[in-house]
Amino acid sequence: MRSCALVLLASAALSAQSPELPQAGVEQMYGAVGAVFPSGATKDVLDAGLTVGFGGVHWLGPRLGVQAELGYDRIDPAPSLGDGAQVGQIFGLTVGLACRLHRGPSGLYLAGAGGVHKVRMSTVPDTLPVVPGTFQTVSSTRGGVTGTLGFEAPLGGGRTFFVEARWQRIYTRGQALDLVPLVVGTRF
Repeated sequence: MRSCALVLLASAALSAQSPELPQAGVEQMYGAVGAVFPSGATKDVLDAGLTVGFGGVHWLGPRLGVQAELGYDRIDPAPSLGDGAQVGQIFGLTVGLACRLHRGPSGLYLAGAGGVHKVRMSTVPDTLPVVPGTFQTVSSTRGGVTGTLGFEAPLGGGRTFFVEARWQRIYTRGQALDLVPLVVGTRF
C-alpha cells in the first residue's frame, strides 16, 4: 500500500511539467499490465492472475474520449480445487468512452466499455491421471462490460502515467465471470 501511495505522490509531482490536457483530435496509444482478481461467485474457484492490455484513445475534447482495447487475462485455479482445476484465459476486445473528472494536468477519470471476449477454460478431468496431454479445453465467445476508475498524471513529452481499478463482467453460461483488474500503464 505504501508503494502505491508513493507512486501516486510521484505522479502528482510530475504533473507540474505539463499543464495542458490533450485537445480534440489527439490520439494516444497505451499499454498496461497488472493483476486480476476474481470477485463474486468466481472467487471460490479462481485465484489471482495476470492482465495485459494494449489500446488507444481518440480524444474528442480535453475531457471526453473514445477508447478501444485488446486485452488478455490469465487466471489460475483456486489452490483448494486440486488437480481437476481449471485454468482460464480470456482474450477481449472492448470499445467505450473515457471521461476525465479533473481540469488540471492530473486527476481522476472514469471509463466504461462493452465488448467481446473469447473465454478458454482448460480442465484436467478427475477420471484421468494428471499427465501431459490430458487437458481438455472448452472455448466460448461471450459479451461483457467493464467499468474503470483511474488516476492519471503527465510524464512530459506527451506521455501520461495511469493506474486503474476496473470491474469486468463477462456473461458466460450460468454464472457470470466477475473480475477486478488492477493495472498500471502509460499513454504515449
